Amino acid sequence: TVADYLRLAGGLKEQDGSANRIYFAQVDGSLTRVDLDTPVPVGTSIYADRSAWGRAKLAFDNVFTVTGWVTGIIGVTTVIINFVRIFSPGFP
Repeated sequence: TVADYLRLAGGLKEQDGSANRIYFAQVDGSLTRVDLDTPVPVGTSIYADRSAWGRAKLAFDNVFTVTGWVTGIIGVTTVIINFVRIFSPGFP
């Protein structure tokens, strides 16, 4: 069953996918929604989509990561400019 394959793959974590949004993925890219009790035909790919909360959480994580990097770069640049101002006479 789908549940057996997911368990063998290490299970579902919140950031990886939702047990309520599991699909069989077809070669043409189409998805067929299935339950945990659905038997899995040989050669079938299982796709676990994130819940809306999981997708929002990932988006916020990315925004905060980029914001952190930008803030860090601005902070380092400010320190360098102040260092140059203190030790370089005539610097504006």
